[in-house]
Amino acid sequence: LALGIARERDVAVVLIDGDVRKAHISTSLGVEDQPGLVELVEDPGMSLRDVCLRTTVPQLFLLPAGRFNEDVPEHWASARMQTLMSELSQLDRQSIVVMD
Repeated sequence: LALGIARERDVAVVLIDGDVRKAHISTSLGVEDQPGLVELVEDPGMSLRDVCLRTTVPQLFLLPAGRFNEDVPEHWASARMQTLMSELSQLDRQSIVVMD
């Protein structure tokens, strides 16, 4: 879905690998060892720019899952996660966020 949307003219897509336990998307793209969503939610000093990766598709960006740990479920319900989701929703009008 994200790839198909990214191929449209003037649309950028941020694909988030939110399945941090299995990280299928991150693994299939070879970035399973990269910092990602987990680290972004855990560390308030990090920003989307620190972990969002460019792909070979010009308008497709990937936010990898990151490294799973047992505290992840608590972070998903945190204020930091709400802030992150708010930031993602405020990207420019021609950006679409797809979360797995």
